[in-house]
Amino acid sequence: MRPGEVWRSTLDPAWPVVLLADDLTAIQVVAPATEAQKRGYTLLSPAEAEHSHPTGLAGIEVPLGLSPAGVIRVALPHPNHIFCTWQVTLTPDSLTEYVCILPPETFSQVKLALRLSGTT
Repeated sequence: MRPGEVWRSTLDPAWPVVLLADDLTAIQVVAPATEAQKRGYTLLSPAEAEHSHPTGLAGIEVPLGLSPAGVIRVALPHPNHIFCTWQVTLTPDSLTEYVCILPPETFSQVKLALRLSGTT
């Protein structure tokens, strides 16, 4: 078990997690946001977020290339708002099925998104 691996877990059998560190810190994969779910948020790629300064509520979605489609979604810091990033520390027993390892470029985008969101 190493960072960048995608696993099914007991956390939510419908959606896997991406391992972020050797201590089994992980982040939940979620479905891409629909227009209705965005509720005024602007969702950017990690590269867009790194080079822009959105004035309203904004977040980052990193497509993972999974089937069904799944993303890592984090919110960018914004005054007077607290956002959830679905980050959790798991035990080896809670990981039930290995799915794949993310390509290095995709995992780099995940790490950039987390850094920009202030969660790492």
